[in-house]
Amino acid sequence: MKTTPTLGIISVVLVTLMFSGCNHSSNSNPDTTEYYEQPTQVDPKVMLVDTKRLLEATLTDNSGQTATRQDDGTYRFENNITFPVTATNGYIDANSDGIVNNNEVVNEIEFHAAEGRAVTLASTLASNSVMRTVLEDDFGLTSQQITSKTPDNDQDLEVFSKVLFDYMQSNAYTSVSTISEEALRSLVSTFTTQRDELEGVDSTDVPVNDDSNDGTLPPAPGRDYGQAAQ
Repeated sequence: MKTTPTLGIISVVLVTLMFSGCNHSSNSNPDTTEYYEQPTQVDPKVMLVDTKRLLEATLTDNSGQTATRQDDGTYRFENNITFPVTATNGYIDANSDGIVNNNEVVNEIEFHAAEGRAVTLASTLASNSVMRTVLEDDFGLTSQQITSKTPDNDQDLEVFSKVLFDYMQSNAYTSVSTISEEALRSLVSTFTTQRDELEGVDSTDVPVNDDSNDGTLPPAPGRDYGQAAQ
């Protein structure tokens, strides 16, 4: 029986597809599958807190809603966050062990965050544009460090928070808003020295915006409140 050209073409195509499918199947190697790390999804209703300084705080946003503290130490709001966010109450963690014990004192400092997802001493100072400029230009902190990092996950921020908190305790400050621009700038050399010690760098080789570089905490410069953070 004579095969028509059309049927012959169809037969050739079908046979080609069958062999192509078989070859693809036999050459497939499940061991060569590539896996891609999925990007971390950031919950816009969750805020981070400086848990090296502040424990069991109360977080409220500008609409008045209060966040619920989660098991992992973060704070989650039920609805979308309306900035600024304020952290009050709780305890100051004297030894930074993350546990409330008899050594802790009741927190009297009011922390703020005007944006981002972290409430820290840096974010509180940055509520004032002048102080934020000092943080970025003099201390070298980035916008991400100021708004989205905490001392728990950023070494520079940990050093900065320790230096500032020690300074506040030494000079009986109970409010970040009363720290002047001059007082903040006076801590640059202390911050640089302690940061470089952690990084194994000789701080005498690193220029800073201060003549003193011995790593000690300077006294409060006349308690002149000057440009205060709001």
